Amino acid sequence: MAKPAKLFLTLILFLALSIAVNAQKILLLEKPGTVKNIKYRAGDQIYIKTKDKLKFSGTISIITDSSIIVNYDESEFLQAM
Repeated sequence: MAKPAKLFLTLILFLALSIAVNAQKILLLEKPGTVKNIKYRAGDQIYIKTKDKLKFSGTISIITDSSIIVNYDESEFLQAM
């Protein structure tokens, strides 16, 4: 097999494997100074109480790098900020 053909097949294989890999997104909460932690995934129930005494509860719909959406409703959270 010619060198360009091997390179092309290697590239195609690499791209196919990178598409198939999917990382799980979790929300990991831990209290400072302890080893205990709580892991939340999309679909889990959560109760949130902010420093401003605002309370939210429901099912986690989406977890992103810097935020979560509970019950597919981000309007309440945006108003709280």
